[in-house]
Amino acid sequence: MTSRKPRGYWKHYENVQRELQVVTSQLGHFPSGPQLVNLGQSGLLTAITNYYGGLEAIRKRFGYDPQKKPRGYWQDFGNVERELSEVERKLGHFPSSEDLKKMKQGSLAVAIFTYHGGINAVRERLGKEGGVKSPGYWQDGLVVHQELTKIIEELGHFPTVTQ
Repeated sequence: MTSRKPRGYWKHYENVQRELQVVTSQLGHFPSGPQLVNLGQSGLLTAITNYYGGLEAIRKRFGYDPQKKPRGYWQDFGNVERELSEVERKLGHFPSSEDLKKMKQGSLAVAIFTYHGGINAVRERLGKEGGVKSPGYWQDGLVVHQELTKIIEELGHFPTVTQ
């Protein structure tokens, strides 16, 4: 817990900066709002919110990358494509919804579903292979033949059930 600060203390940016630097060095990273409260620094959080544009604005002033995306960020398909590209690079393949959750990319997964028709629609839009086939896909004999031909060429023989 911290002691009560004198009147007007938080209106001086140097005080906010100094106190925040102490907390940041204690944690080893820039704090979140709940972390400030848990550390007994709710006054600091209130000052940041009331006088300095909020935690994201202060993060930026301190030179940290923002944690929150700007309003409308996920509605722009270019942003989704860029973020997916980074995830795909890390994974070595196009991610599933489950992959995104495991990689703590839940907001990306939600955006894909909410604004862009789901992971399969995005995969198709980006021209990526894999994913769930549309209803009726396997009912077309020509499609089955084409898919099987690709597998035979890849394996060099007719596949077994497990292959």
